[in-house]
Amino acid sequence: MDSLTHHRHPALGLTVGYMVPIIPSVLVNYACATMKIPHKNFILMVAVGMFPTLALYAFGGDALFKGNYTRLLVIVVLIVIILLLTRFVHQRRVEAATK
Repeated sequence: MDSLTHHRHPALGLTVGYMVPIIPSVLVNYACATMKIPHKNFILMVAVGMFPTLALYAFGGDALFKGNYTRLLVIVVLIVIILLLTRFVHQRRVEAATK
């Protein structure tokens, strides 16, 4: 709970909380309620955070059952690219804010 609420960028920490399947969503929901996150931001954090996991479960599981490992690899690569791009954009914003 402390890691979620005392993160340098709380919205990013909560979004990652939704992204990691090991962290219970109830805990992240409670952290959002405690921090009084606006409803619009909450929906956006849930959508962005859950997308990589849901895509991997939906398309990756189907690819495994059908033996289509190429599709699974493409999905994993796309998710990694999206995560790297968001990290890059975030770093650029932090650098621009410090200048």
